[in-house]
Amino acid sequence: MKLLRLMAGAALAAASLTTAAGAVTHPVAIPVSMTPGTGCANVTFNPLNFGTVASGTGAAANTTISVTCTSGTPYKILLNAGAYCSAHTGCPGSRVAVDGNGDQVDYNFYQDAALQTLWGDDDATFNAASESDTGTGGAQTVTVYGELATCSCNPSATYTDTATATVSF
Repeated sequence: MKLLRLMAGAALAAASLTTAAGAVTHPVAIPVSMTPGTGCANVTFNPLNFGTVASGTGAAANTTISVTCTSGTPYKILLNAGAYCSAHTGCPGSRVAVDGNGDQVDYNFYQDAALQTLWGDDDATFNAASESDTGTGGAQTVTVYGELATCSCNPSATYTDTATATVSF
């Protein structure tokens, strides 16, 4: 608010300096106000790393998403199916990470530590629900739980995927 007032004051001062010589100026105070609208910003999706996984085993890991929404703003966090899901026959139902040779492993995001509630994007492409909450005005951190299915992994490969988190409000 102070910044807006300073800007309005600067505009008035400049206007009075540019009047013709000898003219009488009458500075008028113009009230300036601003009410922030509802919205969300500062979304951070930290990487999910399953670490080193031996062939024939699976793994679990978690990460966080942080979002800041104005107080009272309802929002949803949606996680898409990832970059490789559409080319994989297991979708919907699992996401896919691939290595440089095109070998793949299945994994998923969940809303709960018990790995029961899939986390998706409310879209039939992945057939899983988003996470909903209401903004507090401060940063809110939500845990994303991940599960890597038992795989026949190439021990010298690195498997990657890129999933997109979207905040809808």
